[in-house]
Amino acid sequence: MKKRMLVSVMMLLMGVGLTTTVFANEKVQAADVVLYQEEVTYSEIKAEELPETVTATLKETYADYAISKALLGSDGSYKVKLSMGEEHIAVFFNANGEFVKVENVEKKDSGDPQ
Repeated sequence: MKKRMLVSVMMLLMGVGLTTTVFANEKVQAADVVLYQEEVTYSEIKAEELPETVTATLKETYADYAISKALLGSDGSYKVKLSMGEEHIAVFFNANGEFVKVENVEKKDSGDPQ
C-alpha cells in the first residue's frame, strides 16, 4: 500500500514538472519573434497631387478645415495636415488613399515637413 501511494505521489510530481517545462519552452519560443517596422519619412507635395480618394474624404469629413501641408510617405502613404482656427490635426491615408487615422498635433513652424 505504501509503495502504491509513493508511486502515485511521484507520478503526480513528475506530471507537474512536465507541465512547467512545456510552459517554459513556449515562453522561450515566443521571445524569439522579432518585429521590424521601417520608419516612414515624409516629403511635402502640392495639395493638388493628392489622390481623388483622399481629397474626397477631406471634402466630406473635414470640410471646415484648411490644408496646411500635404505629405507623401516613403511607403506611398499620405499625411495631410489640416487646421481650423487653433485646432491642428494630421489625417493619415494608406497608399490606396483609404483613411487610416487622425491625430491632434501642435502647430510647429520649424520648416520640417513632418
